[in-house]
Amino acid sequence: SAYGSVWDACKIVEAPEVKESDLLLVHSKSHVTKVVTACELAKSEAASFQPLASPCGCTKTPKSDDLDSDVYYSPDSLVAFRLAAGGAVQAVRELFQEDEVTGQTSRSSVRASFAIVRPPGHHCCNDPSGFCFFNNSAVAASHARHVLGLSRVAILDWDYHHGDGTQTLFYQDPSVLTISLHVAFSSEGLAFPSNRSMGLEYLGKNEGLGYNINIPWPHDGVGADEYKEAFETIVIPALKGFDPQLVIVASGFDAVAGDMLAGTRLREGDYYDLTRQLLALDLPLAIILEGGYSPHLIAEASLNVVHALLGREAPPAKAASPASLNRAASTGGGPGMNIKASCVLEAVRRHLNTLPPWSAHRPFPEGEAAGSSSDAAAEISKLIEQLAEHD
Repeated sequence: SAYGSVWDACKIVEAPEVKESDLLLVHSKSHVTKVVTACELAKSEAASFQPLASPCGCTKTPKSDDLDSDVYYSPDSLVAFRLAAGGAVQAVRELFQEDEVTGQTSRSSVRASFAIVRPPGHHCCNDPSGFCFFNNSAVAASHARHVLGLSRVAILDWDYHHGDGTQTLFYQDPSVLTISLHVAFSSEGLAFPSNRSMGLEYLGKNEGLGYNINIPWPHDGVGADEYKEAFETIVIPALKGFDPQLVIVASGFDAVAGDMLAGTRLREGDYYDLTRQLLALDLPLAIILEGGYSPHLIAEASLNVVHALLGREAPPAKAASPASLNRAASTGGGPGMNIKASCVLEAVRRHLNTLPPWSAHRPFPEGEAAGSSSDAAAEISKLIEQLAEHD
């Protein structure tokens, strides 16, 4: 690169293990104990296992045949879990400084951070689920609220899958705005986590009404144009209206075309443009790695994000592999294939404009397709309801 090494241009901070007090801001004591007990069992037996019939009570009744296959413990799992959550917290702490005299928190000289952590966390609420054991982004957001003293935090989740754990944790909390862009249906049916709460009508509850925004794509054939519209007409206006003191991105890269377990038509370079839109808000920005299951695609998407964070030009685009092209070509099918993504976005905007946090200023631009958007909203909600019941 003409700029030199990306790694050398960054301030490298080793992830610390998370404090239990931070975990308990989000998770119950019983949840933390279950995870620790399972990890200690794996370590004491020098063995790895999936808790399908765990004697320590770490599993719930499987909802589908493959649910618990995503929960796996090994002798060193607990260290990885604690480092992932601790790295997310540290990514936030780097963005702020505390006055030694007054104890007041203010922005540091670090504009943005990127936490390279695994396992992911956004499916986790009361139980491990979908490769997630502690909700890293939620722990980081709660640390910002309750330890650093911030009054408003936003979590934007652009993982392929719905951030259901994060949504549940903050569903009644008006101090944390949660936004999730996710695929609702693929050619295989309802996308993981296969529950009703991924629908666009799930908007928060009680004081949190309006502070949860779901953007469920009706199929996986969406790409740069659809994400661009979602950002320009929903994500960015919502962030401007909420005016958070911190933006956390739950940054899954499994929406990249060709991902081995998921994938839309987004390319790695599209994350450069999305990141630049967030940077233009001039808010502290912590990007925390979530899903993504093809290492080379994660690397390329991450490189694009970091180039944007450093203020560099986008890195040269690499040619997609034949396998990636084939996977991208197979997207766009499934039960929602006839629902237009643009109509879903219009439905989200129209619904949000009627809710208390937004109704006074109506920041989400509405088009003229009221009928079409209403039909799309009804259809996607009906399909989710039907398939979730079947699952």
